[in-house]
Amino acid sequence: MTAMLRQARLDLPGLVHHVITRGIDRRNIFRDSGDRARFVKSLGEPVVRAGARLYAWSLVSNHFQLLLRRGDRPLSARRRDRNRTDAQP
Repeated sequence: MTAMLRQARLDLPGLVHHVITRGIDRRNIFRDSGDRARFVKSLGEPVVRAGARLYAWSLVSNHFQLLLRRGDRPLSARRRDRNRTDAQP
């Protein structure tokens, strides 16, 4: 059986994206409501800096989902920044 490669995401300014990020092995990424509150509070500044618009979010213990319209900065760069920040102890 051959693995199917994921098709590259079309990432152009103004496109709307549904972004999902899961914990490794689907482990929890949020410990409690305080973690969730800090995460939501931290969303605003990077979105504004990138010229993007965040329409909705969903936080589940082992993943989060975002619905956003891309601004000037590529989506992949924002995801790297977001995940790197969240991985700090």
